[in-house]
Amino acid sequence: MGRGVARVAAPLVATAVVVVLAVGAVAQIGPASGPDKRTVDRSFAVLAAPIVAQSNASGSALNALLNDGPSLGRTAFFSDLDSVRTTTAEADRRFAALTPPQPQGDAAARCGAAMDGRRRAAAQVANALESLLGGRRGLGGGDEAAAARTLIAAHTVLASADESWVACRRALLRAPGSARLPASAWLSDPGVWGAASVGPFVAALVSSPSLTAVPGLALLSVSTAPPSVPGTSGVSVLPPTTALHVLVVVADVGNVDEEGVTLVVTAVPGGSARAPAPVRARTDVAAGDSVTLSPPPLSVRPGTSYVIHVTATAEPGAGASASLPIRVSVVPPPPTTTTTSTTSPTVHSG
Repeated sequence: MGRGVARVAAPLVATAVVVVLAVGAVAQIGPASGPDKRTVDRSFAVLAAPIVAQSNASGSALNALLNDGPSLGRTAFFSDLDSVRTTTAEADRRFAALTPPQPQGDAAARCGAAMDGRRRAAAQVANALESLLGGRRGLGGGDEAAAARTLIAAHTVLASADESWVACRRALLRAPGSARLPASAWLSDPGVWGAASVGPFVAALVSSPSLTAVPGLALLSVSTAPPSVPGTSGVSVLPPTTALHVLVVVADVGNVDEEGVTLVVTAVPGGSARAPAPVRARTDVAAGDSVTLSPPPLSVRPGTSYVIHVTATAEPGAGASASLPIRVSVVPPPPTTTTTSTTSPTVHSG
């Protein structure tokens, strides 16, 4: 399903140059004669065709989500919802930019009403289903009644939009230019949107194992600056330094976005050395992504061994955390050596 939605914008690339050239040509046409008006109508249809293809792809993607949504993974489901919302809004913007000049009659207004209705309905559906599942962070959600009401309301908007498109096509065809717009209908399967189907659909989304929020953080790698070399007994050996930087790659291995992830690095010294103050860094990590963090350096002493504790924790309530200990030993500086020079006695011959 994610691959299908990704194809929504495919027609845009092939037609971009044609659209730009056609817009330039149409812009030169004034509100004058009948032949000019016929040219405007036909140019309007040519320019609208790739936008209609984009809108049809968005409609197919949305209907597929209503059929297959409960079986999708959470990340793919949210990505597909966002893609439908974004491409539908883009189609509405592109269509609104086609005029002036206006084609004959009220064709542009009716087609514009169809595109605007689809934009509003797609946004309503996406927002409702995201809220139903607790949003991208997986917090809250579960209001099936509210989601069902929104889907039924969106169905009404889409039905009106489909009717507006039919009226637009007829108006343009009856005009002197007899221009033909491609057909476009989002409610190819009205039963999916009916009250009898919407209730079970939202219930299936809430109970779907693949859509259940699963938080998860992982520490993919921990490295130091200055770099260390492997030592004995699992202890990494550092050159003499008083400032130890710890670089950490934190990954969101769950299916929800983690906001306010706090990385804390502490060091427990061996012997009687004083423990340095902990250092911290904070970030957001989207589901499936990773972030490299470099908190301020730890203050360490040469000649001392440390157990470094690295912990990443999501905001309270998210339930995701990861930790990793590493052992390091800071080499003491080399001893200072002094060089003594001697002068050989001068021998004089007699």
